[in-house]
Order: sequence, then structure tokens, then C-alpha cells
Amino acid sequence: MSYVSPENSKLLYGTRPHIVADGVQQGVVKIRLRDDNEQPVAGRQVELTADREDVTIVQPGLTDADGAALAYVTSAVSGPVSISGRVVPVATP
Repeated sequence: MSYVSPENSKLLYGTRPHIVADGVQQGVVKIRLRDDNEQPVAGRQVELTADREDVTIVQPGLTDADGAALAYVTSAVSGPVSISGRVVPVATP
């Protein structure tokens, strides 16, 4: 399993960094995992968290062959939100 480089990996906003806080519209967070050589890291799970409890995050699936995955964020309360992520450690038998 490839090592994920924090320096080369990113959380990116989708097409809109701002959405209406109506509890329905979804913001998209793009996850991009890379190793130390800037190569994609596939098959890894990223867990996202928000700095506010009123934010709902539909967690991404495993990263694809391009090291990418998508998550979706909604809230019914307006205001800025900070999203952070961590790569879930791989279980060893």
C-alpha cells in the first residue's frame, strides 16, 4: 500500500466554494491523495470533519485510480465552515 504524502495531497472545493445554507444545496469537496513522487494513491479512505456541529458531511468512498474521491457538505446554518480530513489507517491482520 502506498504512503500518502500530506504535502502532496489536497482537499479541494468543487465548482462552488460557497453554497446557500438551506440544508439542501450541497457543496462538493474533492479529495486528492498523492505519494512522495506525486503519484496517485488509490484504495484509501479519507474521513472528513467540520468545525461546526450543524454541518452534515456525506463521507467519500475509497479513492479511485487517480487518487480522487468526492464528499458532499450541507448545512442549514449560514456562516463559514472549515473542513479537514484524515486518511484512515489501513488495518493490518
